[in-house]
Amino acid sequence: RNKCKIYADGELLNPKGKMLLCTVANGQYVGGGYKCAPRSENNDGLLEVCFVKPISIFKFLALIGDYKNGTHLVPKYEKIITYRRAKKVVVEPQNDQFAICIDGEIKRAKNYTVEVIPGAVKFAAPIKVTEKV
Repeated sequence: RNKCKIYADGELLNPKGKMLLCTVANGQYVGGGYKCAPRSENNDGLLEVCFVKPISIFKFLALIGDYKNGTHLVPKYEKIITYRRAKKVVVEPQNDQFAICIDGEIKRAKNYTVEVIPGAVKFAAPIKVTEKV
């Protein structure tokens, strides 16, 4: 079992180093349609951090449908879910290395930092050109 500490803009989200699930996103959806970050806005310069504390399998089964639909950020789950918006997220493993899934790829490393770099990627969108006849 992986143990780590997760910081969102310096705030330690799990002082005991335990977790069930943590997603860091810059869009609303991850992993084949799970709406883990329903408040996300791609152009606001912030990452969405959805941290789920360790819970029983029964609580997890009750949660997963709402997590998939993006309806999990409600008072019903406030004792098990921490949701933050941050410019920088740091993951510090408590073991030698930590496994993390980045866009479907499993990676191992000693530390992970995810940070927003405003304006780092430029996009060009096609425009519709109409000719006058």
